[in-house]
Amino acid sequence: MTIAAGFCCSDGVVLCADTQFTIPGGSKYPESKLRVLPDIKCLPYFAFCGDMDYQKQCITHFGAAIDGAERAGKTVLASLEVEALALHTTYYDVYSEPDEKLNAAMFVSVLNAGKRELYKIWGPKVSKVDVMDAMGTGRDVARALADSYWVPNNTMYRTALAATFILTDVKKYVDGCGGDSQIACLGHDGSWKYFSQDDFPKTLPIAAIERHYQYWKRHFGYWLLNSQDFRESQDKFKNGVTALFEQFIKERAARVLKFEETEAKGRE
Repeated sequence: MTIAAGFCCSDGVVLCADTQFTIPGGSKYPESKLRVLPDIKCLPYFAFCGDMDYQKQCITHFGAAIDGAERAGKTVLASLEVEALALHTTYYDVYSEPDEKLNAAMFVSVLNAGKRELYKIWGPKVSKVDVMDAMGTGRDVARALADSYWVPNNTMYRTALAATFILTDVKKYVDGCGGDSQIACLGHDGSWKYFSQDDFPKTLPIAAIERHYQYWKRHFGYWLLNSQDFRESQDKFKNGVTALFEQFIKERAARVLKFEETEAKGRE
């Protein structure tokens, strides 16, 4: 399995996933779990997990259903519900072994009347996502981390940063999740781009954000624990936290300076 998540933001929708696929027997390979169908008017964008070949097949069917609904003046939700049930009825019982069962598992975002909508498809079920949701083996960890790092109705940019933190820990702690992180920002204006390679490929790569997050999480975690150890003197705690924050501020200032210099050169 894997991890895929979707967030509803003030200016659009963010979809994200890892890039590791695990083949029964232990083999792993990287591949994107994000797909867009740009030739359809509502610009459906998918993030999926589970059996790669079957999810691709489902996307083809869902894309055709969405396109047909648009041409017939029907709602996208109704077309997805019909197609999800048809796929599940046709394919779920093809294999008898539980771990071989074919199940649609994806998020799809569509543009409707100038606003991105987000739906979750799980087998025959289709539900609208109003805040955030996740699926795959990393689902529960992702939801828990979102409670710490993400605020509902945040911007896509802030959400993409939070998604980077979330995927970092999911890939580290959940078996079957790994590889690079992919994060797509889908605007209410119909635009889409990948964070952060479409904005700051040289100054803010996801890998650098992941390293920075892991380093500082360990250090802040230590002092968060110490904040509840009242046997330690207040002076020792104050001096340690002050030194940590001074280092943190200084390190950020250096990164900001490098960011500004690199971006300025890119605009020349």
